[in-house]
Amino acid sequence: YDMDPYRLKLKGKMGDLLDFERAFDTGICLIEWPDRLGEKLYNDEAPPRLEVQMQGTGPQGQGRCVVLRAVSSPRWAAEI
Repeated sequence: YDMDPYRLKLKGKMGDLLDFERAFDTGICLIEWPDRLGEKLYNDEAPPRLEVQMQGTGPQGQGRCVVLRAVSSPRWAAEI
């Protein structure tokens, strides 16, 4: 699944629109702009996840790095 709530005007109300439990439990769910989901669905502890943050700028990836962080997930903590 790929979710991009950036353009939605329903900030914090996506939980009423989508089946998040299914998306998170059955596979990989990429969420761009997760802060737009609202604190009920996305906070410092939930959902358990692997956060992938890309930092830096530059042509062809020069000067960029990727930061991986496991959040409330022993599975992802063991992997990274």
